[in-house]
Amino acid sequence: MSEAKNLIEEHEALSEEVSSLKELLDEASTRIEEVTQLNEKLSEQVNDLKKDKESAESELEASEKLNDELKEQVEALTQEDQALEKKVSEKLNEIGVEPVSMDSDVKEFDALAEWGQISDPIEKTKFYRQHKDKILGGVK
Repeated sequence: MSEAKNLIEEHEALSEEVSSLKELLDEASTRIEEVTQLNEKLSEQVNDLKKDKESAESELEASEKLNDELKEQVEALTQEDQALEKKVSEKLNEIGVEPVSMDSDVKEFDALAEWGQISDPIEKTKFYRQHKDKILGGVK
């Protein structure tokens, strides 16, 4: 009987161990399921981020292309502006008028308006003599 008793005790110990291992297996299965769900969510987020990245790269590429086109237009307009300014300058030289740069930030002196504001007749005469050609509109 002692052999049967030993077998029963051994069987009970093994049954308890099997129960304990089943519990561990159930916990591991639950954890694996949680991790799998988390992995799926993270995979979706990664895919969304990849799409966003591709979209941003596409927008950046379009913006860079537009920027390059605008730079070309600015360069063309700058060259056209310079050619036009040169042409105007040449025409003004032909008719004897001193050209003023279109890029000039200097405010043009309005001699006629300034002369009109002077009330002292002596100062007005001096000013007129100094700026006669500008007051008369370029006529000397």
